[in-house]
Amino acid sequence: MKLFLFRHGETLWNVEKRHQGRKDSPLTDRGRRLALDLAVHAKGWNLGRMITSPLGRARETALALGAGLGLAPEEDPRLAECSFGECEGMLWSEIKSRHSELLAARSADPWSFRWPGGENYLDLTSRAAGLLGDLGEEPGGKPLALVGHETINRAILGLLLSLEPGKIVKVSHPNTVVYRVEGRRVHRFDVAYPSAGWVAGLLFKESRPSTDKP
Repeated sequence: MKLFLFRHGETLWNVEKRHQGRKDSPLTDRGRRLALDLAVHAKGWNLGRMITSPLGRARETALALGAGLGLAPEEDPRLAECSFGECEGMLWSEIKSRHSELLAARSADPWSFRWPGGENYLDLTSRAAGLLGDLGEEPGGKPLALVGHETINRAILGLLLSLEPGKIVKVSHPNTVVYRVEGRRVHRFDVAYPSAGWVAGLLFKESRPSTDKP
C-alpha cells in the first residue's frame, strides 16, 4: 500500500502553544495558504482517495486539498487527535506552572503516560491499527491520502514502519510536512521548502534525514 500522510495546517492554538487534542481552533491565514500550496504540489502525486480526521482543522485542510485534486474527503473518527482530557485548551505554560507533576510523569514514560481523562500511545496505536487493518490497495494502485494530527500520525507511522515505542514518541510531523510511505521506505516533503524535494527517512526530533531523490 502506498500512503501519503498529511497533518492539518497551522492553527491559532498551534501559534499560541495551546493544547488542542479533541478541541479545535481555526486554521491561521498561513495554515490555509500552506494547505492551498500543498494542493498544488499534490497534483503530481496521483492520489486516489483521501480520508480525514473529523476534527475541524483537519477537515478544513482536507477540503482545501480535495478541491485542488478533485477528491471528496471521507471522514474517519480513528484519525482524530489524541485526547488530552482535562488539559485541552490549556497553554503549555499553564500546564508547566500548574501541573508540573504531569510533565514529569510524561517525561519518565511518554509511551504509557495518560493525560487525566485522556488517552495514551497504547490507545492511539490500537486506533491506528484498526484503521490500517481496514485499508487495502486502491484501484489502479493509486496512493491513499490520510489527513490527521501530529500524535495520531506518529502512531500510524510507527505501525507502518515497525518502530519501537521510544522512536515513535520522537517522530516530528510539522504542519507543513507530508510523509510518503511505500513498504518500509519513507520520504518527506515540506511545502515550506519545496525546492528540497522529497527527503529520505523520518525526521526525529534529535536528528535530520539524508537527502534522496527516488
